[in-house]
Amino acid sequence: MNLTELANKYGSDKGITSGDGHGYTLIYEKILGPLKNEPINILEIGINRFECDKAPSLMMWRDYFPKATIYGFDIRDFSGLNSSRIKIFQGDQRKKNHLMRVTDVCSEFDVIIDDGSHGSLDQQASFWYLFAYVKEKGLYIIEDLHLQPLDEVASKPPILQTQHFIKTLGWHVTLYCSEKLAVIKKTAMKAGRLFL
Repeated sequence: MNLTELANKYGSDKGITSGDGHGYTLIYEKILGPLKNEPINILEIGINRFECDKAPSLMMWRDYFPKATIYGFDIRDFSGLNSSRIKIFQGDQRKKNHLMRVTDVCSEFDVIIDDGSHGSLDQQASFWYLFAYVKEKGLYIIEDLHLQPLDEVASKPPILQTQHFIKTLGWHVTLYCSEKLAVIKKTAMKAGRLFL
């Protein structure tokens, strides 16, 4: 099965039939496909907003990447989903000491996906800490840039939204950036941004 079919099978909104059907898997298939049979480490922030016993995207990653170790991080307790290839951590994505629980166990990630609170402050706090743990040429992905908590939208002074924050970075390559999704490739060289 391809990634979109797996997303649809497990009910992940990263596919095209469940929830908002964002269709992110159509992009992910292109950029993550070369890693499919590699022993990679993936971290996803945000497991499921509604149910503590289901993790649609973690199941999707598990099946798509048969040699990968999948790390999940959420503010709620999903520890019942731990298995030989899935490692779950509970914490607040804005708190460094909570994120350290993950990086103390795994110090290098091939892919990090932020599908957590969708708040810009949380996204940027997680990025500043976790990007150091992305492997050279690895990917840091931030989903749902268009969704912002109401308190952040109404804040005075206004909070710099993550989709604008990404454009201020000059030491990476942005492979893809839209109003909903950003894919950032880690590189040691200074490079211009490439928007597809």
